Amino acid sequence: MLFVTDEGRARDLVEAASAAHPGIRTSYTVIRKCRYSRGTVDPAIKLIGEAAESDKLPAPVHSAATLPDGSGIKVTTTKAGTTSRELRDAIAGLVGGIHVSYEEGESLKSLDGTATTGPPGSAPAPG
Repeated sequence: MLFVTDEGRARDLVEAASAAHPGIRTSYTVIRKCRYSRGTVDPAIKLIGEAAESDKLPAPVHSAATLPDGSGIKVTTTKAGTTSRELRDAIAGLVGGIHVSYEEGESLKSLDGTATTGPPGSAPAPG
């Protein structure tokens, strides 16, 4: 599956890959249109993360990531955060017109291999 904002350019890319590597099977490539490119979404996610880490948001944000279909950003927050108008407004101010969905989730303690979920101060998962 290849998610793209420009389907014509994606077809050209697949054809170029086929020409450069005649043995690959591009016939299995499924091209799906997505709303936002990584170049648009990734900087917005970074802004959300920086605001969350510096406690500049009105509710906790546990994570922010590109939605799997490229249709926007998924923010995980507390149950109260999922319906907080203040949080939605603050994030909208950071990301502009990018669609953001909100989901209740637990906080990540670390973004390395020792990542755990749970309340602050909880012990890492046994490795």
